[in-house]
Amino acid sequence: MERRLDHSRIEMVDPKVAEILRKKEIWERVQMAFEANDFARQIVETSVRNRRPDWDDDNVMREVAKRMCGEAI
Repeated sequence: MERRLDHSRIEMVDPKVAEILRKKEIWERVQMAFEANDFARQIVETSVRNRRPDWDDDNVMREVAKRMCGEAI
């Protein structure tokens, strides 16, 4: 399945935010990205567990992985 970029959905970074990010070390920006990804995964996992309390950990984590990869149902 080929995905096409929807240019109408691209958000621009605020110039002030961009200025702050430019001043950060590369390892700080990478750390921020990992932390944001982990936080997003936690939100998705909580949502899946709330919607499917009957699922075991394997099913939950499989669904989280699908959603995090953009394959949500």
